[in-house]
Amino acid sequence: HADQHEAFAEFEKFENRINIIALISIFGILLLSWYISRRLLKFRQSNLESKLKFHVLFDYANDTMIILSLNGIIEDINSSGCTRLGYTKHELVEKHISHLTSHDFSKDVSFRLSTIADQGKKNFEWEFLRKDGTVIPLDVNAQMIYIDGIQKIFLVRRDITDRKRQEYILNERESKYRSVIETSQDGFWIIDLQGYILEVNDAYIKR
Repeated sequence: HADQHEAFAEFEKFENRINIIALISIFGILLLSWYISRRLLKFRQSNLESKLKFHVLFDYANDTMIILSLNGIIEDINSSGCTRLGYTKHELVEKHISHLTSHDFSKDVSFRLSTIADQGKKNFEWEFLRKDGTVIPLDVNAQMIYIDGIQKIFLVRRDITDRKRQEYILNERESKYRSVIETSQDGFWIIDLQGYILEVNDAYIKR
């Protein structure tokens, strides 16, 4: 009987140890679950705040901003872009970007999209078509971004109509200037501040 009593006491000690270990394990699992839940909640809140900030900047930016899928489908466009192009957002979402591209640039759309995807970002000029058919020259800054873990193409487009107009005026003036100089019967030359000749016309050469 003494041996049985001793064995029973040892069994009770072992059982108590198992129970304590089980309780500690359960407490550890609960604590870990609580910690993971807290971290996940903070991540979701941070992610939600980041999305909110992005959409505020996106919607109220003065430049045209467009989000494309990798194959060029318009998934979102901001208010400034809709206003400049003369469309509503509903008219543009789910359309291909080539729908907005001028005829001269339409053949390069696929190449441009693949270049952006390969390089991660790219800056280039692009011509868009307004709803009324007017061509708008744009300076485009494109880069790859992730939205909800999915890769997208983010385009920021700045209207450079005024710059193009100024370039055209300057080119016209230069063309007229060269025409006058080249057809002049008088010798004409340009020198720098050190006296070196930079340019002469035909009449000067024939003197």
